[in-house]
Formats: sequence, structure tokens, C-alpha cells
Amino acid sequence: KEYPDNDLYFVIGTDNLKELYWWGYIDQFLTEYKIIVIERGSDNMDEIIESQEFLQKYRNSFIRYNQLIRTNLSSTYVRKKLKEGKSVKYLMPEEVANYIKENNLYRG
Repeated sequence: KEYPDNDLYFVIGTDNLKELYWWGYIDQFLTEYKIIVIERGSDNMDEIIESQEFLQKYRNSFIRYNQLIRTNLSSTYVRKKLKEGKSVKYLMPEEVANYIKENNLYRG
């Protein structure tokens, strides 16, 4: 509602794509928004979608990030490090790290 003239996208890795059916209100979310998917490790987005009937239903909601990037770094890993009180200095932009710290996010 805040950006009616803009297309908004959500970015996830294939690790989260596999678990998407567990997310609350995901049907409504996938109807309204597109999700950019970054493939992790040897994962293949199309194979994951084909493996789940739920994902097949929303196939057109997913966009593969087409750059030559593969990463195993995940938001789950970052949140775990933050809960453990460990540094995430090189895992995100400084502004993001400051925002997380200032707002006491992801503390154990």
C-alpha cells in the first residue's frame, strides 16, 4: 500500500523455497507478490518446484536469479550468529548491521 506504483519482490534461497508451504498466509502472499529465488549449493529451483504440488500451483510467482551466483550463506545462519552474540560484520552492509543492533533484533 505504501508503494502502489512499484513492483515489490521478496528474495529467498532454495533452502526456504523447499519449506515455503509452512509459511503463514503464503497462498495470499504468492498471489500478490513475486519471489526471486537464489539457488544454493547444487539446488535447482525448477526441480524443487516440480517436487511439490503446492509450488507447482504458484510456479509463475517464482523468478530465478539469473546471475552466476551460488551461495550457502543464509538468513538462518546470520540470525544464529546474532543469537550467539557473534559478529556478522562481513555478512551484510554496515547500515543493516547497525539497524539490527539499534533495534535489538535477533537476540537470543
